Amino acid sequence: MTLDRLARRSRLAQAVDQSVRLADAQGAAAEMDLFQRKAYDLVTGTEARSAFDLQAEPAALRDRYGRNGFGQGFLLARRLIEKGVPVVAVSTGNWDTHGNLQGIPIGALERMRDHLCPTLDQAYSALLTDMHERGLLQETLVLWMGEFGRSPKVEGADQGRDHWGRSMSVVAAGGGVPGGQVIGSTTPDGGEPDDRPLRPLDLIATIYHKLGIAPDTILLDAQNRPWDIAGGGTVIRELG
Repeated sequence: MTLDRLARRSRLAQAVDQSVRLADAQGAAAEMDLFQRKAYDLVTGTEARSAFDLQAEPAALRDRYGRNGFGQGFLLARRLIEKGVPVVAVSTGNWDTHGNLQGIPIGALERMRDHLCPTLDQAYSALLTDMHERGLLQETLVLWMGEFGRSPKVEGADQGRDHWGRSMSVVAAGGGVPGGQVIGSTTPDGGEPDDRPLRPLDLIATIYHKLGIAPDTILLDAQNRPWDIAGGGTVIRELG
């Protein structure tokens, strides 16, 4: 998106907000406008534009991450962290590996083996090495994860695997996490948790703990209803 297009969107949002504020007795629109203005300043300011300038990085380092969406996205994440952005998410392409996808003439397993996994492995290892060399890794928790696992058996002629919420893996590094350990296990076919089962809520509780926020904190929403921020999750002790 160009700066000119972004500016036009900002003017449109301001016009809409002005009409909303006339009917907003609580002042909520004005408060939202403040956050909107901060977001606009963030993406148009000098600091943000310099962070997105990957051409400023040495060619050898860009090659180390990989000259693809995975690699350059991870490199951008490191640059944003250096600029002080507290939370960065990198979406690493389309992992929808049910089977043949968008006319790609290979099965899902071949696509994982020959394309998705090698590029992600290169980018992820480059990110951890780069952040360690710059002294960023100790203070930054890096999580490699998705929202579910994949079925333990392949299905169909394209050898794909479907959504599977019963078991999945998460890789954690940095942020004081002791490395070189595998926490828990699954049954031999990878279908069910076996030893030391953990829940997504436990990971959420651990992230809050790492941030210095008590996982049992209760917040009240706009209707004064209490919300447990970690949903009753327990901190994963092995992650420190």
